[in-house]
Amino acid sequence: MRRAGQPNGSNSVVSTAASEPNVTIANENVAQGQTSNDNGADGSAITVFFGAAEQQGLPVCQRSNDNEEAVLGEQETEALESPKTFEAVRRSIQEYQFSERTTQILLASWRESTQKQYNVYVKRWIEFCRSRNTHISFSTLSEVLELFTSLFETVGYSALSTARSSLSSLVLLTDGRGYNIGNHPVVVRYFKGVFNLKPSLPRYTQTWDVKIVLDHLRKLSPAKKISLKDLSMKTCMLLALPSAQRQQTLHKLNLSQMEVKTSKYVFFVNDLLKHSRPGSMGLRLAFNAYPPDRRLCIYTYLREYLNRTKIVRGRERGLLISFKKPFIKVSRDTIARWLRTIMLAAGVDVSMFKPHSVRSAATSKAKAANFPIKDILTHAGWQQEKTFQKFYNKPVARNPNGFMTAVLGDH
Repeated sequence: MRRAGQPNGSNSVVSTAASEPNVTIANENVAQGQTSNDNGADGSAITVFFGAAEQQGLPVCQRSNDNEEAVLGEQETEALESPKTFEAVRRSIQEYQFSERTTQILLASWRESTQKQYNVYVKRWIEFCRSRNTHISFSTLSEVLELFTSLFETVGYSALSTARSSLSSLVLLTDGRGYNIGNHPVVVRYFKGVFNLKPSLPRYTQTWDVKIVLDHLRKLSPAKKISLKDLSMKTCMLLALPSAQRQQTLHKLNLSQMEVKTSKYVFFVNDLLKHSRPGSMGLRLAFNAYPPDRRLCIYTYLREYLNRTKIVRGRERGLLISFKKPFIKVSRDTIARWLRTIMLAAGVDVSMFKPHSVRSAATSKAKAANFPIKDILTHAGWQQEKTFQKFYNKPVARNPNGFMTAVLGDH
């Protein structure tokens, strides 16, 4: 039985290639491994006649005699109207007549955060196809590049790269000659042009001085006398700075996976994290006492925080909870706001530096203190030094009037 959008003719061809649609805290990756990403295809076996495509159950673009454009099938029309634009990817996968369970497993290969990123550009692609009356799952190289060009005027290299990745998940090139959107030579050449015209620059060329925040944290003491609000935010920053972990990881900390030892709290994180890969799952975070300065001792403040929240948290097992009713586990966005609040109060320029910069500030200071690069990588959960050097290792921002103050100041 012919599917919606399939032609009766057999003189055209369509590609069926698819891409596989002393630092006071120590942490350890329980296991490490690497995965490979094979997106190549054998160009000798990917171009088939419509008749062969129908036998394999593959959809093909129907060409209108009036405008020579591909016509949207029924499923694609439904996808355009769907409020969840990533549903278009599901429908693209279902073109291959997989079982529902197989489709669910394939969709699970894109994490929720990735789906949110891709949704923006999948939606733009659907709107683009609607305006041209073309198939959303099968398209030509020319049409894909035209979408990229329309985006080029308003976004940069990084955003366009995300658009390329999102379309690689959804679209097969009918004239791809064995290549998908991500690795097609013309697309690769196009993105070199994009980079030359709009170079991708790092968000930060420098970072803030950790000392500024530490001086502020010292003022929020002693632990037993500060408010629960200040205690919550200070504990959050003392978790973030010496651990150099993402807000996602702090959000995952759970009392059910905590061990209390002599002068140390140990947390085990077995959930999926951004850096989790097959063979590299599980994280151990040890928060040690810091005797040189009790005002900065995470063990001291975490102990007070647990004592202060023991009654109000009830059955809540998430470590960080709201300091007001209903005293439930806070979101990652709330953790980011707490970090930002501390940074702002300390005098960090929060218009320039976002909460995620805590990770860069901490690891950059460790590097400046001659802490071994290998240990920094292990500590922060990076596998390659180039990740640290490119995105996180930044010089500390200096006062632009520092030289003048040094010369004219009364010392």
